[in-house]
Amino acid sequence: AQSVTSKILVTGGLGAGYVTDDSVPDADYVGIRPVYQFAVTYTPSEKTQVRFDSSFEGVQLVPSVGLSASWNPRETTSFGLSIYQNQNFSITTSSQFQVNRGFILSASQRLFSKISVSVSGGWQQTENLALSSNQANGGDYDYAFLSGAIRWNLNDWLYWQTTIWGSTGNR
Repeated sequence: AQSVTSKILVTGGLGAGYVTDDSVPDADYVGIRPVYQFAVTYTPSEKTQVRFDSSFEGVQLVPSVGLSASWNPRETTSFGLSIYQNQNFSITTSSQFQVNRGFILSASQRLFSKISVSVSGGWQQTENLALSSNQANGGDYDYAFLSGAIRWNLNDWLYWQTTIWGSTGNR
């Protein structure tokens, strides 16, 4: 980590990995692959922060990328926006990666010293990519989502939280 100025922090790492996979013929992600992590955090005031980050692990086909901003107008109130792209193995299609792209808006309010409520919502597009060039890509889908939570801090290290979540998608 390197503080460029009192308001800008840069972190990063770089390397290489060797990936093998005998279970997928002609896999697109095998061999010597880059591995990196990079982030820049800009804190213009004690109430506002913007962060850009990117990372790539050897088995990935696309990098993970994120841009987030937070604003805390009062000590008990916060708002956030996050735009992202990430990748994971598909839970709905065999031998596929899921590449997720979307955004999340959030708001949080502490009501009492130990009780807070939050709401968040957003939209996500999911693209299914085949692990091998010998296989067709799976279907893509988009959905919106909304969640709300109430949290009770029991002490400094333990809390009870109830969350309700809904989406327009079926996955």
